[in-house]
Amino acid sequence: MEFYERVSGARMHAAFYRPNDIDWTGLNHQFFLDVALFARDCFKSLTEIFAVITTNRIWKSRLVSVGSLNYNDVITYGVTGPVARSVGVKKDIRFSKSETYSHY
Repeated sequence: MEFYERVSGARMHAAFYRPNDIDWTGLNHQFFLDVALFARDCFKSLTEIFAVITTNRIWKSRLVSVGSLNYNDVITYGVTGPVARSVGVKKDIRFSKSETYSHY
């Protein structure tokens, strides 16, 4: 977000990209050096975060098996899309003529 803000000048509603045009005023040599520095150093931080998350007993006790569904849960809750297909439901309402997204 910091880089996006630096280029566009706005935090939430950036005007960096406009249809068929790009505002090149925020892109300079220092900006690209900062992006390269961030890209080089971010892997160290990500590695540290991954190590904490995967080895922390409290974190794992709270999050293991949270949000998992089985075949019966998917049928009971009326789950569709990739989540339903991930447990083996062979139904895709995108291709169904009798059932559409409109009732959702």
